[in-house]
Amino acid sequence: PPDRPWFLVLNFTGPHSPMDITQSMEPSCRGRQYPPPFEGQEFDAATHQAIRQNYGAMIENIDRWLGRFVEELRRRGELERTLIVFSSDHGEMLGDHNRWGKTLPYHASVGVPLVVAGPGVKRQPESKALVSHIDLAATFLDYAKSQPLADADSRTLRPVLEGRVKSHREFVRSGLND
Repeated sequence: PPDRPWFLVLNFTGPHSPMDITQSMEPSCRGRQYPPPFEGQEFDAATHQAIRQNYGAMIENIDRWLGRFVEELRRRGELERTLIVFSSDHGEMLGDHNRWGKTLPYHASVGVPLVVAGPGVKRQPESKALVSHIDLAATFLDYAKSQPLADADSRTLRPVLEGRVKSHREFVRSGLND
Protein backbone atom coordinates (compact mmCIF):
# COMPACT_ATOMS: atom_id res chain seq x y z
CA PRO A 1 0.00 0.00 0.00
CA PRO A 2 1.20 3.54 -0.71
CA ASP A 3 0.98 4.61 2.96
CA ARG A 4 3.42 1.90 4.11
CA PRO A 5 7.17 1.90 3.58
CA TRP A 6 9.08 -0.48 1.37
CA PHE A 7 11.76 -2.67 2.89
CA LEU A 8 14.98 -3.22 0.98
CA VAL A 9 16.48 -6.61 1.83
CA LEU A 10 19.86 -7.38 0.32
CA ASN A 11 22.42 -9.96 1.32
CA PHE A 12 26.12 -9.71 0.59
CA THR A 13 28.42 -12.59 1.46
CA GLY A 14 31.44 -10.38 1.98
CA PRO A 15 33.56 -9.20 3.44
CA HIS A 16 34.38 -12.73 4.38
CA SER A 17 37.20 -15.20 4.26
CA PRO A 18 38.98 -15.79 1.98
CA MET A 19 39.98 -12.15 1.72
CA ASP A 20 40.27 -12.35 -2.07
CA ILE A 21 39.33 -9.40 -4.25
CA THR A 22 38.77 -8.93 -7.95
CA GLN A 23 41.33 -7.28 -10.20
CA SER A 24 39.04 -4.25 -10.59
CA MET A 25 38.98 -3.76 -6.79
CA GLU A 26 42.77 -3.87 -6.49
CA PRO A 27 43.66 -0.24 -7.42
CA SER A 28 41.37 1.26 -4.77
CA CYS A 29 43.08 -0.43 -1.84
CA ARG A 30 46.80 -0.79 -2.53
CA GLY A 31 48.95 1.88 -0.96
CA ARG A 32 46.40 2.52 1.76
CA GLN A 33 47.78 2.02 5.25
CA TYR A 34 45.82 0.44 8.11
CA PRO A 35 46.82 0.03 11.74
CA PRO A 36 48.47 -3.31 12.46
CA PRO A 37 46.50 -5.94 14.37
CA PHE A 38 46.36 -5.53 18.12
CA GLU A 39 48.66 -8.11 19.69
CA GLY A 40 48.68 -10.07 16.45
CA GLN A 41 51.92 -11.55 15.16
CA GLU A 42 50.59 -14.45 13.11
CA PHE A 43 51.84 -12.97 9.81
CA ASP A 44 54.47 -10.46 8.85
CA ALA A 45 53.46 -6.78 8.65
CA ALA A 46 53.13 -6.78 4.83
CA THR A 47 50.75 -9.79 4.87
CA HIS A 48 48.60 -8.26 7.61
CA GLN A 49 48.51 -5.00 5.64
CA ALA A 50 47.44 -6.77 2.42
CA ILE A 51 44.66 -8.65 4.25
CA ARG A 52 43.36 -5.40 5.75
CA GLN A 53 43.57 -3.67 2.37
CA ASN A 54 41.54 -6.47 0.79
CA TYR A 55 39.00 -6.28 3.60
CA GLY A 56 38.65 -2.53 3.00
CA ALA A 57 38.18 -3.12 -0.73
CA MET A 58 35.43 -5.66 -0.01
CA ILE A 59 33.61 -3.12 2.17
CA GLU A 60 33.96 -0.50 -0.56
CA ASN A 61 32.46 -2.97 -3.05
CA ILE A 62 29.40 -3.48 -0.83
CA ASP A 63 29.10 0.29 -0.47
CA ARG A 64 29.23 0.69 -4.25
CA TRP A 65 26.47 -1.91 -4.79
CA LEU A 66 24.30 -0.45 -2.05
CA GLY A 67 24.71 2.95 -3.71
CA ARG A 68 23.46 1.47 -6.99
CA PHE A 69 20.38 0.07 -5.28
CA VAL A 70 19.66 3.39 -3.55
CA GLU A 71 20.05 5.22 -6.85
CA GLU A 72 17.59 2.80 -8.48
CA LEU A 73 15.08 3.41 -5.68
CA ARG A 74 15.53 7.16 -6.24
CA ARG A 75 15.04 6.74 -10.00
CA ARG A 76 11.81 4.80 -9.40
CA GLY A 77 10.51 7.37 -6.90
CA GLU A 78 10.52 4.82 -4.06
CA LEU A 79 13.42 6.10 -1.94
CA GLU A 80 11.33 8.42 0.25
CA ARG A 81 9.19 5.51 1.44
CA THR A 82 11.86 2.83 1.79
CA LEU A 83 13.37 1.84 5.12
CA ILE A 84 16.98 0.81 4.54
CA VAL A 85 18.78 -1.14 7.26
CA PHE A 86 22.47 -1.98 6.94
CA SER A 87 24.04 -4.40 9.38
CA SER A 88 26.12 -7.55 9.67
CA ASP A 89 25.93 -10.82 11.54
CA HIS A 90 29.32 -10.39 13.23
CA GLY A 91 32.47 -8.33 13.26
CA GLU A 92 35.96 -9.40 12.21
CA MET A 93 39.02 -9.80 14.39
CA LEU A 94 41.37 -9.23 11.41
CA GLY A 95 44.31 -10.74 13.25
CA ASP A 96 43.82 -8.98 16.59
CA HIS A 97 45.03 -11.36 19.32
CA ASN A 98 45.98 -13.71 16.43
CA ARG A 99 42.28 -14.36 15.80
CA TRP A 100 40.09 -14.12 12.72
CA GLY A 101 36.34 -13.89 12.20
CA LYS A 102 33.96 -14.11 15.13
CA THR A 103 35.87 -16.28 17.53
CA LEU A 104 35.99 -14.35 20.83
CA PRO A 105 33.84 -11.78 22.64
CA TYR A 106 36.14 -8.87 21.82
CA HIS A 107 34.46 -5.73 20.49
CA ALA A 108 35.98 -6.24 17.04
CA SER A 109 34.08 -9.53 16.79
CA VAL A 110 30.73 -8.72 18.43
CA GLY A 111 30.41 -5.04 17.52
CA VAL A 112 28.52 -4.73 14.25
CA PRO A 113 27.30 -1.75 12.27
CA LEU A 114 23.62 -0.89 12.32
CA VAL A 115 22.75 1.95 9.99
CA VAL A 116 19.12 2.85 9.34
CA ALA A 117 17.68 5.44 6.97
CA GLY A 118 14.19 6.07 5.75
CA PRO A 119 10.91 7.83 6.43
CA GLY A 120 10.85 9.44 9.86
CA VAL A 121 14.37 8.30 10.76
CA LYS A 122 16.25 11.21 12.31
CA ARG A 123 19.61 11.96 10.81
CA GLN A 124 22.08 11.56 13.65
CA PRO A 125 25.79 10.82 13.59
CA GLU A 126 25.64 8.01 16.16
CA SER A 127 23.44 6.60 18.86
CA LYS A 128 24.79 5.10 22.07
CA ALA A 129 21.53 3.18 22.65
CA LEU A 130 22.06 -0.53 23.28
CA VAL A 131 20.14 -2.46 20.64
CA SER A 132 20.07 -6.00 19.32
CA HIS A 133 19.34 -7.65 16.00
CA ILE A 134 16.29 -9.21 17.63
CA ASP A 135 14.85 -5.68 17.74
CA LEU A 136 14.68 -5.53 13.94
CA ALA A 137 11.62 -7.82 13.80
CA ALA A 138 9.54 -5.49 16.02
CA THR A 139 10.92 -2.47 14.16
CA PHE A 140 9.87 -3.81 10.75
CA LEU A 141 6.42 -4.72 12.06
CA ASP A 142 6.05 -1.24 13.59
CA TYR A 143 6.99 0.56 10.36
CA ALA A 144 4.67 -1.76 8.42
CA LYS A 145 1.85 -0.77 10.80
CA SER A 146 1.41 -4.38 11.88
CA GLN A 147 0.78 -5.79 15.33
CA PRO A 148 3.85 -6.72 17.41
CA LEU A 149 4.55 -10.39 17.97
CA ALA A 150 3.07 -11.69 21.20
CA ASP A 151 5.60 -12.69 23.87
CA ALA A 152 8.57 -11.66 21.70
CA ASP A 153 11.77 -10.21 23.16
CA SER A 154 12.03 -7.91 20.15
CA ARG A 155 11.42 -4.20 20.87
CA THR A 156 10.83 -1.64 18.16
CA LEU A 157 13.72 0.73 17.52
CA ARG A 158 11.39 3.38 16.12
CA PRO A 159 11.59 5.74 19.17
CA VAL A 160 15.40 5.64 18.96
CA LEU A 161 15.42 6.05 15.18
CA GLU A 162 13.08 9.02 15.33
CA GLY A 163 15.19 10.67 18.05
CA ARG A 164 12.46 10.54 20.72
CA VAL A 165 14.57 8.52 23.20
CA LYS A 166 18.29 8.06 23.77
CA SER A 167 18.25 4.65 25.45
CA HIS A 168 16.63 1.38 24.46
CA ARG A 169 17.92 -1.53 26.54
CA GLU A 170 19.82 -1.74 29.80
CA PHE A 171 22.07 -4.51 28.44
CA VAL A 172 22.50 -6.76 25.42
CA ARG A 173 23.91 -10.26 25.12
CA SER A 174 26.21 -11.81 22.61
CA GLY A 175 26.98 -15.46 22.21
CA LEU A 176 28.56 -18.01 19.95
CA ASN A 177 27.82 -21.72 20.09
CA ASP A 178 25.69 -21.33 23.22
